Amino acid sequence: MILAVVLVLLLLGGGGLYAAAQQGIFDDDGSTTDVAESAQAPAFGIGGERTARWATPVPEPARLTATYLVKGGQVAVRVAGTTGSGYDLGTGKQLWEIKDWSGGLQACAVSPTASREVMALLLRQGDQGPCGSLIAVDLRSGKQLWAKQLLDSGDQSGMGMPAVRFQGDALVTATRTGPIVLDARTGGVRWTGAAQPDAEGEARAVESVAVSGNTVVASYEGELGDPSVVLRGFDLRDGHVTSRLTSPRMPAGSGGLVEVAVLNADPLVVALDDSSGARDPLYFSRSGSTWKQLRVDAVQGQSVRDQVREGGLVVDGLFVKPFTTDDPSLDVGFDSVVAAFDLRTGEVKWQHTLRRDSSSVVLLPGSVKGAVRAVASDYDTGLQLYAFPLAGGDPVRGGRLTVDSSAPGAPARFAGVADAAVQGDHLVVLNETGGERALAAFPMAATP
Repeated sequence: MILAVVLVLLLLGGGGLYAAAQQGIFDDDGSTTDVAESAQAPAFGIGGERTARWATPVPEPARLTATYLVKGGQVAVRVAGTTGSGYDLGTGKQLWEIKDWSGGLQACAVSPTASREVMALLLRQGDQGPCGSLIAVDLRSGKQLWAKQLLDSGDQSGMGMPAVRFQGDALVTATRTGPIVLDARTGGVRWTGAAQPDAEGEARAVESVAVSGNTVVASYEGELGDPSVVLRGFDLRDGHVTSRLTSPRMPAGSGGLVEVAVLNADPLVVALDDSSGARDPLYFSRSGSTWKQLRVDAVQGQSVRDQVREGGLVVDGLFVKPFTTDDPSLDVGFDSVVAAFDLRTGEVKWQHTLRRDSSSVVLLPGSVKGAVRAVASDYDTGLQLYAFPLAGGDPVRGGRLTVDSSAPGAPARFAGVADAAVQGDHLVVLNETGGERALAAFPMAATP
């Protein structure tokens, strides 16, 4: 039996451990995961096992591509590459499907939330084309409302880390050289941020952009030999510059250009990386007039590393983020740790090892009763709700999330989570695990 398992893993290659676990090769006398519900779970609105009201498979992407779940409104929307589809939140009925955005364009960024039943997408031509075509789509019909070209004809690139965000009735993204704010419903341009010249007088290229409240912050492309990059703050209402900052310095020995992703505009939180791709990013918060490095090195566990899909959540003066660690005592051998960092000091305020094998964690935006809620996976026991009190204390384990695989059209298995959101009285979960790609909606109130 041992030899057979070894042969299977060799054939499966790099993804062998996870794939073998999904097929139950490691299962013998039961799971290592404790799924017992905490007594406090009902107080946070996560008590009781929940069976999906509906679940439906979603198409396999034509190629390896990012996928997106759009949160908000009465329609659940999933976007993947050149395709998009909308589902009635109450019934799961497919309302529309777009198999090809016009001209073979594919999504390079999608608004994570909708505004008044409208979502926004940034599109590019092919895998490497500049990301500069902005469109707005009606969630209920899938019809395009308006389109805007953000790049000039001679531009060879757009924003380095494409992003598009709603803030009230405004839509925030960037051209090649500055942030741009548009009317969400009409696409009319309200303002475009002034170009920021480099030492030679050339306009710097925008790397990333974020918005919080009335603050828009953009980071700009780094220069060879410069260990830091320029950041600028703008007023959402009229575009005037409100702050001129320089990012933290990249440690010596890093390779390539410095890259700074703005994760949150106010309070300001950034991820500092380089273009070599050889390391996980470093996280910093702006505290007064200084930068504070968030102490990821204090997160406990073996080989602590980012959970890439979950960028983290800023709430009540904390940055909350899940990480992956190795744990040889688990069947597959890796676990999740959720940690909260104090934005004033950078120190870890609390951290929790979940003991969920081959797991990932998606944080639900905002807080409820002083806690961040989340959906956590486990290859053997599936999905389960959690609440993490912001003040500290033990994590609260909620009910499990299950899908009736015998229901018409339901997936045979639903144990992974790529994204999740509370919409109305539904918890919508997107599963992008190979072989079980599906969208499901579970009963869940926004507030308990």
